[in-house]
Amino acid sequence: MIYQIELWFRKLHGWFNRSEWLICLLGLKPVGPSKVKTGLIMIQIDGLSYSQLKSALSKKRMPFLQKLMNKEHYQLEVLFSGAPSTTPAVQAELFYGVKTAVPAFSFKSQTSDKVVQMNQYQASVDVEKQLKEQAEPLLKGGSSYSNIYRGGAKEANFCASSIGWSQLMKMTPVWKMIIFIVLNLYSFLRVTVLIVVEFLLAFVDFFRGIIARKNLMRELKFVPTRVVISILLRELVTIGAKLDIARGLPIIHLNLLGYDEQAHRRGPGSAFAHWSLKGIDDAIGRIWRAAKSSSQKDYEIWIYSDHGQEETQPYERLYGETVSQAINRVFSNFEQPLTSDTVITHIQGTESHRARYLGGKWMQKLTPFNNVAFSTLPSSEKSVIVTATGPLGSIYLAHPLSRKQTEKLAMALVRDAKIPLIFICNKENVRGAELTIKAFTKNAEYDLPKDRTKIFGKNHPFLEEITEDIMRLCQHAESGELLISGFSPDKPYCTFAMENGSHGGPGPEETRAFALLPYDTPMPVKQKAYLRPADLYEIGLHTLGRNIKPFAENSQLKPLSSQKRPKQTSLRILTYNVHSCFCMDGKLAPKSIAKVIAHYKPDIVALQELDVGRPRTQHADQAHIISKYLQMEYHFHPVIHVEEEQYGNAILTHLPIKLIKAGNLPLIAKKPWFEPRGAIWVSVALNDYNIQIFNTHFGFRKIEQLPQVKALLGKDWLAGVDPNDPIIVCGDFNFSHRSAAYSLITKQFQDLQVELKGHRPLKTFPSRLPCTRIDHVFSNLFFKTVDVKVPRTYLTRNASDHLPLIIDVQLP
Repeated sequence: MIYQIELWFRKLHGWFNRSEWLICLLGLKPVGPSKVKTGLIMIQIDGLSYSQLKSALSKKRMPFLQKLMNKEHYQLEVLFSGAPSTTPAVQAELFYGVKTAVPAFSFKSQTSDKVVQMNQYQASVDVEKQLKEQAEPLLKGGSSYSNIYRGGAKEANFCASSIGWSQLMKMTPVWKMIIFIVLNLYSFLRVTVLIVVEFLLAFVDFFRGIIARKNLMRELKFVPTRVVISILLRELVTIGAKLDIARGLPIIHLNLLGYDEQAHRRGPGSAFAHWSLKGIDDAIGRIWRAAKSSSQKDYEIWIYSDHGQEETQPYERLYGETVSQAINRVFSNFEQPLTSDTVITHIQGTESHRARYLGGKWMQKLTPFNNVAFSTLPSSEKSVIVTATGPLGSIYLAHPLSRKQTEKLAMALVRDAKIPLIFICNKENVRGAELTIKAFTKNAEYDLPKDRTKIFGKNHPFLEEITEDIMRLCQHAESGELLISGFSPDKPYCTFAMENGSHGGPGPEETRAFALLPYDTPMPVKQKAYLRPADLYEIGLHTLGRNIKPFAENSQLKPLSSQKRPKQTSLRILTYNVHSCFCMDGKLAPKSIAKVIAHYKPDIVALQELDVGRPRTQHADQAHIISKYLQMEYHFHPVIHVEEEQYGNAILTHLPIKLIKAGNLPLIAKKPWFEPRGAIWVSVALNDYNIQIFNTHFGFRKIEQLPQVKALLGKDWLAGVDPNDPIIVCGDFNFSHRSAAYSLITKQFQDLQVELKGHRPLKTFPSRLPCTRIDHVFSNLFFKTVDVKVPRTYLTRNASDHLPLIIDVQLP
């Protein structure tokens, strides 16, 4: 009855689902049936480092993410972004598994002989064309929002390579636009309110002098673009993602840009930047809830960042001149042939450029600056090209220099232009020779990889990998002859753009991103205590059932549930009525039950209501499926067995197990229509003990329960056990602590929930709003209760109509 009410409630909710109405409004079609029922949603919080996330959580800026960690058992992993620590490089590795695909955010392209910036359409299209030739795209068949690349997505919106939202553009009739706004009134009200707030913050910035380099009018001009990126774009992306969830797309990737935009402008640790995380947290919560309510796919939701940001000092503020002027000065005083060269610089931040992702002429007018001009270099006159977006850039020389001249130039740049760190790129390494990269600072000359601790600092969290990535970067075909960086391990970080927060270089904060993943996410076997985007690429393909050959051969995925637990002096028992693995949303999902069990790592599992070979559950052997996932031995007893169809109870454990008895409990005379009930008895060896475990499922009528208790306590079952042996009796008894049957069994055995001092017994049924306690674990006096859990997460509330009961007992 409760299950039917739950299904009716969910169906009613579906009728009033705004996303379903919008699908009809836009003329979209759901994705057809697929063999792979699992979908993947990847939510990128652009620019949020691991430490800034921890800070935001401690300040309660992101309560939903904290809830995922506390209640839904998400695990926080460190993610090494790689170098360069920019979104184009990270997303290339994430979407295609290709490391160091681009040398920087802006660089001189060999293909076009132009200086390109990766938030420009043609640059992103050209790079992605090369990536597609190297690997399978992760987002194939899915959707991509607010990214640099499409990633192979069937539908891409608000991306550098796919400007605007094509579906929104279809709503040319005014009445459609009005309905769209009404159905998303919450989002548009937020946008309206936050526009006012942003204007107020502009005045605060001005009067406090936080952004001293800008006057008030200049600051006010940037307000519309910040609103577009931090608020409007976030809300449109959230709406689009929810639509794609309702349609059942296999993979959805969205990038939330608001924090990164504010952090560039005001600093990664600023109150303004952290304030934007509240809206991001709310958007993630809405997407997560929509995904968990999907009738199309069983979505896994990952939240991660592509990189962090460093607190930086603009070069111009530190030295009173732009880096362009400083480089020009060095070149004009250098030896021939460089003194006659024209130095052309392309140096800027990414600030507010991404507002154009929304597309449309109105956005071009709204943005308070012109597009960067990327014209073909003049053929009649060679020029020195300097590119830098943030703290990392390249110098492309007009004339080839000898090794000695190049080193002399690098020394002049660090000495006279005060550039903190310069690498000499080596693109012609002799095959078989050990690669060495020269690095220069004001104080010394170094060799990579030998002097990596002196260059990056001995406490760098990714010392080995950042060294490999920088060396790979120095060999990149589109890097300049000199790689310039504002990084120094013992001095303030310098950025070549006018910004207070920056990324792109090898710093420990900008390369230390995070990944917040479900606890049962299969992890690649790795030697390091962190992930990198290429790992997420592999795990994503595995999750979607699209393992590629190199991954299948060279890597292994190991579920967390299979990891061995250390020997301990306690025993964990879990009893769980699994409702034939029918979830409360109507889906058949034995894996959901297995995932619930796996997280709590029990020693002994007692399951009730399992199907084997029944048409209603697709002829599956549910006991075998769950035990295989958990890597446990099991014994199953069918209380109902009609031809090939079976229905009953099971006991699973990773300990040595021996079946003692399995059978049915007596039926009520003259009541043949009552459902048969039974019990299963096994002996489990632990240390020097043989623990006698009984699992049962009683009838729900009072007339059944007393005879069944008496039979279970009789000589054929419990009375036949050696009284010196430890005994545990568990299951779904269908009676509460006020019943006569409960009173009878507790005369001989203790209720382990009640025996825990200071503990109020927890209820287990029904799972959505538990109001009664009908699942029990009893034992003789051999055991002492040390902990009781009845987890109430989204997964446990949805996986069955009962919640699992978990008891930890201490062994003598």
